[in-house]
Amino acid sequence: MHYAGAMISYRLRQPALSSLSDAMLAPGLVAALDGGSPASVLDERAPGVFEFELFTPQTCQLWLRELHAFEHYCARANASPTRPNSMNSYGVVLSELGLEYAMDDLVSRCVRPLATVALASHHAVSLDHQHSFVVEYAMGGDRSLDLHVDDSEVTLNVCLGWDFEGAAVQFHGVRCDEHRGDPSRADERFEWTPRVGSALLHAGANRHCVTELRDGRRSNLIVWARSARHRRARPEPHQGPMIACRRCA
Repeated sequence: MHYAGAMISYRLRQPALSSLSDAMLAPGLVAALDGGSPASVLDERAPGVFEFELFTPQTCQLWLRELHAFEHYCARANASPTRPNSMNSYGVVLSELGLEYAMDDLVSRCVRPLATVALASHHAVSLDHQHSFVVEYAMGGDRSLDLHVDDSEVTLNVCLGWDFEGAAVQFHGVRCDEHRGDPSRADERFEWTPRVGSALLHAGANRHCVTELRDGRRSNLIVWARSARHRRARPEPHQGPMIACRRCA
């Protein structure tokens, strides 16, 4: 979704998305969070990269219908959505759909408790705000993404759907700013093929990229979860997460 023109004045078409109910989440996740055992749903696919089931298939369909409605709204209104970040040219910032508070709930209900047990050294316990957006990879738009780190302490990446080939997410390990260009080790490298409803949780400082889309269209919800406490303590200038990596040891 990439248009130029009028300002956004959009009314949410799927009101259920405006609040995060238990019915929207995978039953196993709800049971783990309510039972005080969030670690039980996390599958560590590579060092510091955790996969779990987040949304039900029905919830993913709600998201896709909303994104489809927003796309048509922008086309009819000649509206100009904000780019989700400096790297992706296609997608939508979720605050423009009126979903800011729902994403706050997602951080407090799911991201923070999961990250606290899985990524504690990345200031997970103090995650208190977010920047959330949907990225889209399609044959007529963005088809890949270069190696980068996120402007987050912890990132949530959720596959919402469509049909696609390629556009896998490759990870290359956590690095600090000084060592960001260093090569990755074999044990750090991991390639994730997104599945509808599945999610990844990882440190924002974990270097990753998206491989070339070969066919179709893929939409993913991205939440950059941040800690105001940690960011206030960082030295200027703020240039991504302030962390010590294994090269610093």
